Amino acid sequence: MNEDNQFLNLPERIRGLGGMAYNLWWSWHPAARMLFKMLTRLAWKESVHNPVRMLSERELTIDMQAGRNQADEKSTTAIFTDDGLSR
Repeated sequence: MNEDNQFLNLPERIRGLGGMAYNLWWSWHPAARMLFKMLTRLAWKESVHNPVRMLSERELTIDMQAGRNQADEKSTTAIFTDDGLSR
């Protein structure tokens, strides 16, 4: 399945998280886990910390304004590029 098409419910600026969700790299990097958790704590908990399941929810409400301010954008970019996950 093409991860880019699966997560069309996500805002464009964070849609790349779909690819990261399928890469188990996130599971042993605390900053990456925190990024998923910051999106919506309730959905993260309800998904039992499964980012694919969480991001697939059609009614997902994003709590974090990911990429809206420079600090969030820099930390998100750092997480994507830490292990060559940027596209």
